[in-house]
Amino acid sequence: MRWWGIDDFKEYHRRADVWPLDPDGELTVWILIEEEEGARNLPQILDEVPVSAVIAAEVDMSTSMGIPGGRFDERVEEVMAGIVAACKLRGVPVGALATRDNIERRIREGYQILITGDAHLAWKC
Repeated sequence: MRWWGIDDFKEYHRRADVWPLDPDGELTVWILIEEEEGARNLPQILDEVPVSAVIAAEVDMSTSMGIPGGRFDERVEEVMAGIVAACKLRGVPVGALATRDNIERRIREGYQILITGDAHLAWKC
């Protein structure tokens, strides 16, 4: 309560809930999908858990698939597309790394959360 500057216990409880489960909630739950198993289980997770957003981690995904540095490999892209489809079907925002080279494509693919910054330098793998 003190971190939010709230003195009223009822106000705290009104706001301290998970959005979108509670439209007035100010807490969010983001999950990170880094392996094919997580991607396969994502539809069930999204159907059973109040998730605010999903981040598809293609760098870790490619490594877990035995393709280190292959974040744009067609096998990784296929898994990533499945993550986007599962999220889109359920109205859950999905994000991934976006570089100067792929940001427009990521938007066309349906990503709403674009993790940028120095990604064009740090994630050339």
